[in-house]
Amino acid sequence: MDDLADRAFGFVAGEPAGIVEGRRIMPRRSPDLAEVAKKAANASFGSAVVQDVRLGDMEGSDGEDVRRVQLIVSDNAIDQLDGDKLLDAGLAIRKALQKAGETLRVVVEYAEQRELDELGAD
Repeated sequence: MDDLADRAFGFVAGEPAGIVEGRRIMPRRSPDLAEVAKKAANASFGSAVVQDVRLGDMEGSDGEDVRRVQLIVSDNAIDQLDGDKLLDAGLAIRKALQKAGETLRVVVEYAEQRELDELGAD
């Protein structure tokens, strides 16, 4: 299954993810990471439930930097997703982002576009 997931997300076996600078592997740019997260989530859900992904940085409860991944899902999609599906998608996103060169711990959040519109978020 890992090989299938790797091919679905455009990874090539044996090639490092990210950009090599000397001996250090740099993570991909945020738009690339957002697309990786979106593909991983939709592949895990089995349909195009995720419309958009917003990335940000935040401080974790332990004081360490954390990558915040907010998945914007179709209106009413949350009602169709049970805890197991949400957990599986979160794990798939973390794994895909790590393969893409993300070095920070990943926190995944979910929101419906309607909720964000009501809060006045852009």
